[in-house]
Amino acid sequence: MVQFGYRDAEGRRTDRTVEPAAVVYLWEGWYLWAWCRLRRDWRLFKLVRIERPKTRMERFEPRPEPSEDAWRSVSGRRVELRIRVGPSALTRFEEDLGRDFGAPDGRGGRVVDLRMPDGEWLFSFLLGFGDGIEVLGPPEIRAEFADRARKVAELYEKSGNFDKP
Repeated sequence: MVQFGYRDAEGRRTDRTVEPAAVVYLWEGWYLWAWCRLRRDWRLFKLVRIERPKTRMERFEPRPEPSEDAWRSVSGRRVELRIRVGPSALTRFEEDLGRDFGAPDGRGGRVVDLRMPDGEWLFSFLLGFGDGIEVLGPPEIRAEFADRARKVAELYEKSGNFDKP
């Protein structure tokens, strides 16, 4: 049994007591996969968001492996994407997501169809490739990606002094 404080992606803090099952590497980070007694369900806890972990000597019976539906609910809503990966981003993209995906785009890159977690993580992950990728669809994700990229460009077009608004 493990107790800890936890900050979610929005910065909200809760105290948790969990029955740990595994530590897994997902989405470029390490997570604790555990039964959460507060939520009475399986949860993923990003290790870097765990504060003051303490083990308790309380014993517990391992719970049955969760269903695929439980895993899907923990990993959140997923979105279907079509992305053009340019030659400059191809090696890193393959390292992160694997080889032998998509179809050649005729320019040294690939066009890839992916199913990825929706939300802030998605945009952070994609923006990390800079101009090495292009989101082709769906249109709402492409528009949001373009808007965020535009905001980054505007930030750098300003005076460069981050102390001034």
